[in-house]
Amino acid sequence: MMKNLRISKTGYWQLRMVIPSDVRQSIGKREFKKSLGQLSKHEAEIQANLLLAKWKNVILHHRQSTNIKLHSSDVNDLSDLNFSDEQKERIKNQTKQDLERLAGLPEASNQDIVNQIVDRLEVDRSIETNPDSVGAYFGIYCKPSSYVEQYRLERLTGAMSQRSEDEHLGVINNQFVKAFPIIDENFTKKKVQEWWDSFRTSNKPPAPSTLRKYKSHCTAYMKWLRRKELTNRPNFFDELEPITKKEASRRRVLPKRKAFSSSDIKAIWESMLFAKKQDTALQELFLMALYTGCRIEELCQLHANDIHQLNNGRFYIDIPVSKTERGEDRQVPVHKVIEPIIVKKNEFLIDVGNVNNKYKERSSAIGKRFSRLKMKLGFGPEKVFHSTRKTFIDKLKENGTQEQFAADIVGHEIHTMTYGVYASGAPVSVLFEHVDAIKYSELES
Repeated sequence: MMKNLRISKTGYWQLRMVIPSDVRQSIGKREFKKSLGQLSKHEAEIQANLLLAKWKNVILHHRQSTNIKLHSSDVNDLSDLNFSDEQKERIKNQTKQDLERLAGLPEASNQDIVNQIVDRLEVDRSIETNPDSVGAYFGIYCKPSSYVEQYRLERLTGAMSQRSEDEHLGVINNQFVKAFPIIDENFTKKKVQEWWDSFRTSNKPPAPSTLRKYKSHCTAYMKWLRRKELTNRPNFFDELEPITKKEASRRRVLPKRKAFSSSDIKAIWESMLFAKKQDTALQELFLMALYTGCRIEELCQLHANDIHQLNNGRFYIDIPVSKTERGEDRQVPVHKVIEPIIVKKNEFLIDVGNVNNKYKERSSAIGKRFSRLKMKLGFGPEKVFHSTRKTFIDKLKENGTQEQFAADIVGHEIHTMTYGVYASGAPVSVLFEHVDAIKYSELES
């Protein structure tokens, strides 16, 4: 049996090695010792030989130590080292040379170098750290996955909605970390460009808006990693050229959403009216969408407090929350057909029931009910609840409503012209005639 190896009464193998007197002060202890656990004799001897070789390398290193020491009296943590970039580079180079000369590793990998530095920190000053932290600190490599949670807490939580935070993290984990699990000298502009170009050549490329998020979120994360000095590699994401909508559409084929026809509306409405189990909330939601052009979440968020009345007795809706900035705080006239729905409410206008989804979106459950109904009627992916909004806009066009008034009602940006006095939004009183002109004979007969 090896003289350094002993087994305890409880069956645990223990390895000990006395440190030579000439390097005890440098290393900071009298002996190395390690419990190997409950192993067979053969397994224990294999583990012991590996450890003894490692300890002997440490002793050799201290006998041929460099001018830079990894131990000092005021170092208790990796962050206390405060090495300059020049010192870090010297330590990396010296460690690589030591591995080549003393350990017989002529082609020491980054992981070998990091592991050796970790060992030195532990032996020299009993600093407990991990390879990923050491790799990042010395600029050898960075594992982006190790810092996602810290990034979330520092940069995302509280700065955006839960949905936006989840979306941001999804891009980091599914794009950045998956494509670049290690950031080291192999993280190059060419590699990042190849990753970006892969979306161009894909048979089903993401939408341009999705690609913009990929670029934006990856750029932001890389910027944070650099600011935290977790990597010194350039932020190549920031240099990527955006993929245009025209370019993406060459390969990406998605069903284009269409407006509901008169026969579509008739079929949906009759299905609601003659259903065995009446869904009053869905009926009211469908009518309000057809006569206001509002998005489903806008309607489901509406409260009785958002309904106001003009001096002439007509009602209008003040939209408090919208998908776009242009859509928020717009005023939408209430069509005579849906006035009875509006005026009888004293809480939320649409009773969606319990809201149990993660993001507290009131439209989630009732939106799914509509989806099931329309699919049962045979409608495909091009006809969805949002089709009511397209139907309303088409009605405005058919009635000759000018673009600036239509944009004010539905909350669209106007990019084609300037409209003088009404450029910042027409008074709601001017918009009533355009909403009142909306007719659905299949509903009103």
